[in-house]
Amino acid sequence: MKLRLPPVPVLILALLVPLLSMISTWQGYHYQHPPERVFMGFRYMAGDHFQYASLMRQAQYEGRLLMENRFTTEPQKGVYVFLYYWLLGSAARLTGASLVAVWEFFRLAGGFLCIVIFWHLTRHFFGEKRQRLAATLIFSFGGGLDWIVTALRAMGLSAVAMLEYPFGFHWNWSTFGLMIVPNWVWPSTLWMLVCLAIWSGWRWRDAVVFTLPPIIWLMHHHTALVVYLALGLLPVTPLVVAGARLQPLPWA
Repeated sequence: MKLRLPPVPVLILALLVPLLSMISTWQGYHYQHPPERVFMGFRYMAGDHFQYASLMRQAQYEGRLLMENRFTTEPQKGVYVFLYYWLLGSAARLTGASLVAVWEFFRLAGGFLCIVIFWHLTRHFFGEKRQRLAATLIFSFGGGLDWIVTALRAMGLSAVAMLEYPFGFHWNWSTFGLMIVPNWVWPSTLWMLVCLAIWSGWRWRDAVVFTLPPIIWLMHHHTALVVYLALGLLPVTPLVVAGARLQPLPWA
C-alpha cells in the first residue's frame, strides 16, 4: 500500500494545529522582562528543558554523541546516548541556527507528520471518508480527558473536582499538549508509523518494525516502554482469547 497525500482539510489541520501550539511559546517570549526575567525559549517543564538544552549544546558545540549529565557533581564518564537531542544539536551546528529555532522547526515538522499519519491510520477503523475526517479533527484538537470531569462538575457533581488536576495534564491523551514538546511528538509519530506498517502489510513492514522501536527508545524511553509493551502483547493476545473461550491455543 502506498501512502497517498491526505485531502486538503487534513493538510490544513496538520499545518494549523502545530502552529497554534506555538501560542504558549510566543506568550512566554512576549511577556519576558529582561534583565530580571529572560525567556529561554522553552515554555513547558523548564527543569526538564534545561537538561534537554544541555544535551543539545554538547552536540552543538562539542560534537558529542556520548553525553554527560552536567547537572550533577558526581564524577562520571560520557555514556549517555540521546539520539533526538544529538540530532537537534548537530542540526544547529551544521546550519548555524539557534537551538530554539531548530527545536521549533522539528516540533512543527513532527506535528505535521503526526496528524498525517493518524489520518492514514483511520482507514483501518472507519470506512467512510467523512468519518475519517471527523476522527482526525477530534484527534487534532484533543484536549485530554479533563473535559469529561469539567462537564460532570458543571452538571452539579462537585465531588469530581478533585479529578480535574490529575486528568488535566498535557500528556493525558492530549494531541494539543503533545505538540508543545517535540521529543514527545516524534516518538509518538514513529510509533504510529510502526502500527501503520503492521496493519497495512507493507512489503518493508518487517524492516520498519525491527528498526523503529530501538530508535524510539533512544529518543524517548517513556514512549518506548509503551511501544515494547504493545508489541509484546501482540503474540499473547490470541492465546488469551482462545484460552478464555476454552479453545485450542493457536501456537502457530
